[in-house]
Amino acid sequence: MIELFVAAVAGFGIGFVAGILPGIGVLTMLLTFYTLLSDMSLLQLIMTYTVAMGTTQYFGSVPAIIYGVSGEVTSAPAVRYGHPLFLQGQGHQLMAVTATGSYIAALFGIAIIYFLSKNVMMFTPFLTNNVRAVMFVTTLTILVALADRKGVSAVMALAGILAGSIGYNSMFDVRILVPAHTMFDAGLPANAVFTGLLVLPALVHFRNMITPTAINSDSQYPSLKTRFLNLLNLQYLPTITRSAFAGSLMGLIPGASFAISSSVSAAVEKKAFGSDDFTTVVAAESSNNSAVVTALIPLLLLALPIVPSEAFVLGLAESNGFGVQTSYDFFLANINTILAVLLTVSTVNWIIAGVFYQAAQKIYTVLVPHVYTLLIVFAVLINFYAAYRENQLLFSAICLLIFYKLGRIIKSDDAKSIFLIAYFVSDELVVSLYHFYLFHV
Repeated sequence: MIELFVAAVAGFGIGFVAGILPGIGVLTMLLTFYTLLSDMSLLQLIMTYTVAMGTTQYFGSVPAIIYGVSGEVTSAPAVRYGHPLFLQGQGHQLMAVTATGSYIAALFGIAIIYFLSKNVMMFTPFLTNNVRAVMFVTTLTILVALADRKGVSAVMALAGILAGSIGYNSMFDVRILVPAHTMFDAGLPANAVFTGLLVLPALVHFRNMITPTAINSDSQYPSLKTRFLNLLNLQYLPTITRSAFAGSLMGLIPGASFAISSSVSAAVEKKAFGSDDFTTVVAAESSNNSAVVTALIPLLLLALPIVPSEAFVLGLAESNGFGVQTSYDFFLANINTILAVLLTVSTVNWIIAGVFYQAAQKIYTVLVPHVYTLLIVFAVLINFYAAYRENQLLFSAICLLIFYKLGRIIKSDDAKSIFLIAYFVSDELVVSLYHFYLFHV
């Protein structure tokens, strides 16, 4: 129980920082703490990720609505429509209603997972290597098709598969691009690769951003009692319901998932229903909260990552025996714990995010000038610590420097995210395709 509490606290911290700081995101935070997360048990790791994803969506609306800057990618509609409302004096009411809509939508997603847990047998046909091979290829294809630079992304997908395959392959008893019986059998140090490619370039870029000017509002934020009564207020319930349903479906789309949920729901609400800006923000914030919950379903049931952050989690989880052969049993054994954590974190975040916006605003103005530099230092130090622990200090330092240079050269975040997914699924993808070849060719 203590271990799960520690995992929940870690997940809350990761999700809070990822949501409230522009340019960070959950994936960057997870990669920053790669070494610490790799020491967690499987259930701790899943709990940390679950809490982080559930938390970041609540607090991403703080900088979006108050300052007009996006903490999470899903907060773009809140920047466009919510910040002008804040400047007009409606921000306090908007954030209270969006927190309530997010809570109801999260409960909607939790209900879907609960329903699936009672009808989990429908997923057994998907638990085969052939199906997984098709799913892996489909996911990467969709990601490349949706990327901003498709040619670069396609190359990065192939490079990720190759980079993830470097080292000793026990199934085929071959060494790929490494000499025999050396420390290189373990392959490239993932911590150094992704700290250099993704983490450091993002942190360096946003470290130089201008700190937003503090915005003071004389408006009183609604009390917890008032917001509890909002749950019984049916004024925005139709918007929340249809947005939660749409978000739940979009959460299952490989590649896009919750990243597009808020923008799509905002556009539908605006164009199809002619809603005002206030209702549009409520729709967007509701949609992304249901989407992040349902996005967990392919990962937990099929060991299939459909977004980059899930690929990272799967890469760590596989070292604890998690995979297509064990995900089904893991889901059934831990579903009650997972549902309880999802319900608890949603309730806690609803209370905290809706009541303490002024405190979050102060934390934001304090964190922005300093936290990027601190995270850069921490990421480098933890990387060297991990390398020292594995007796690969020089090798990791070289990899860190090379991939940092590549990370600065390659401007497309989509391409780098595709590389990450391809890297972490490379082993299973190669094995799945090999099995597919044996049975069908």
